[in-house]
Amino acid sequence: RANLKKIKYESSNQVFPSSVKCIKFGITFNHPIYRNTLPDSLTELYFGEAFEQPLEKGLLPSSITKLTFERGFYHQDLLDWIPHSVTKLQIGHIHTDQRKNERPWNIVFPIEKLLNTLVSSLILGDRETIESTDLIPSNIKEIRLCKCNIIKHIPTTIEALYLGNSHNEPLNKYF
Repeated sequence: RANLKKIKYESSNQVFPSSVKCIKFGITFNHPIYRNTLPDSLTELYFGEAFEQPLEKGLLPSSITKLTFERGFYHQDLLDWIPHSVTKLQIGHIHTDQRKNERPWNIVFPIEKLLNTLVSSLILGDRETIESTDLIPSNIKEIRLCKCNIIKHIPTTIEALYLGNSHNEPLNKYF
């Protein structure tokens, strides 16, 4: 009987032991995820940069607390697919200046949709864009900011702030 806790996965064979707590799909993985293929023991799930499959609400296990979509905000319903249990969310790559074939900064990440979630740590990649810093929900305590169309004061509920590569403004614009 296997007692695996962590798997890095690059094939399309979707059979996972019930003991698995972490799955990292590889860079080139872009296959559909079907119901009841991810174990209920799963707490961490990483989708690589090629993954752009649609997911359904309720497809991901409700045990997941850490979720990463390295491709970024690739689908308008992406935030609707996230289980309520997620507390740490990463959308996009960090330091994407070295990546090829990146999508342009033309899709605005709807950060305000995270308001009634348990997400307290949000990491936004360098190719993500939010409309305004004043739309950051109060449940977010730690954030890595991406490009912002409008920079206003950061909410006082933020306890840890990391500025991404696109930030080159005087600090008094943020506080």
